[in-house]
Amino acid sequence: MEKLFFYKSERVPELDIKEAMALIVHEAWHVALGHTTNTLVNRDKNTWNRACDYLINGMMDNSGWKLPEGGCLDHKYDNWPELDIYNDLLQNSPSDLIIRVTLYRVKEMQMETPYPLPKKNYKPKWLK
Repeated sequence: MEKLFFYKSERVPELDIKEAMALIVHEAWHVALGHTTNTLVNRDKNTWNRACDYLINGMMDNSGWKLPEGGCLDHKYDNWPELDIYNDLLQNSPSDLIIRVTLYRVKEMQMETPYPLPKKNYKPKWLK
């Protein structure tokens, strides 16, 4: 099965090569740890993603990776499982923060696909 990584192309020029590499490795960890599978049943998607980001960023920072500024990093979550981080975020984050993060993430995810989508009523040549 093919997996694609999506990123905000405007942000990459701001990063040095080590930060860009860390960003790619970070996204690969999401796949390796199963964060992209059906783990969102009855969970807030954005809070779950933040919990997974705290886990991955903590592991990477402890391993010496140079992470881009502004990511989810709090060493209090070192060695915590994702679900415990998620529950802690739900209990200890002000609700307005969760709403702001959710709205920001929705806006952030409005990006172009890596390939053009077919036009409406498109038929491949081999079907004509």
